[in-house]
Amino acid sequence: MRLYRLLCAALMLFVMACSSGRDEVLRIGLIRPSLNHLPLSYVLDSDPDLAKDEISVSYFSSGWELQEAMISGKVDLGIMPFSYAFNAVAKDYPLKILSFLERETDAVIAFEHNTDLKDLKGKKLGVLKASTLDLLANELSQRESLDMDIRYFRSPNEMIAALSRREVDGICLYEPLISKLDKKMKPLYYFAESYPDHPCCDIVINTRGMNPTKMQDIEDIMDALESVLANPQDPEYLSFAREFYKLSEDELRSALRYTGYQTGLDQAGIDFEYRMMQIALEMGYLSAVPAPEDIYHHD
Repeated sequence: MRLYRLLCAALMLFVMACSSGRDEVLRIGLIRPSLNHLPLSYVLDSDPDLAKDEISVSYFSSGWELQEAMISGKVDLGIMPFSYAFNAVAKDYPLKILSFLERETDAVIAFEHNTDLKDLKGKKLGVLKASTLDLLANELSQRESLDMDIRYFRSPNEMIAALSRREVDGICLYEPLISKLDKKMKPLYYFAESYPDHPCCDIVINTRGMNPTKMQDIEDIMDALESVLANPQDPEYLSFAREFYKLSEDELRSALRYTGYQTGLDQAGIDFEYRMMQIALEMGYLSAVPAPEDIYHHD
């Protein structure tokens, strides 16, 4: 019996030690096909000053998957469409937007014989449900009186396949997937034409899993991000982007031409997100739009 109690005590100490170690690790979640995490991925790969043993990275195929991982507490920090962060906070999950990051990058894609948005009037348009693309597409359809038939998908690959099979007439997509499409598919309209520099994907944290060690790691990451964004033409940065996303020179040039990055929580970006979330409210995605102090993290 004495030996049994000693073994149990030793096991408990081991489990506590392992749990404590995991609590110190900053768990980052990224949407693999998206260009939204390019600067962060480069920082994590190349910055020698980051405590790499305190950081782990997991990849997801869609914003929905990342959101589910964040609200379940499996991820501490993620880069995701802001609509998913608002959706989670509206349901009382402990997420907060730490900073904007990726801007613009999204467009309406159709086959090359379409030359104007009016060519999609009354046609089928594929979007990712409850994403920023969904909100932008519905706002566009209303504003331009296009009366598009919005069809919903769970992943960008599903949308691209549906367009290839001509099950839809157009899709809303983002870089670098746009630049890697079949040449018969072309951007018909970039949402930046109406909303220059609009936020798309934000840096989001789960506040429940935060502690001083993780917050210090995040602060170090944000400092490193600023250095990278100050020199976007750095050859090593561009080389990393080509290799990570498997892009040619032309594809990368095209993708970055329509993608911007800027950190912070500027008022224009906040106003844009609230405009889009009002549309989400009208569409029934939210019962109420969270107040700014509930959704944005300020020091």
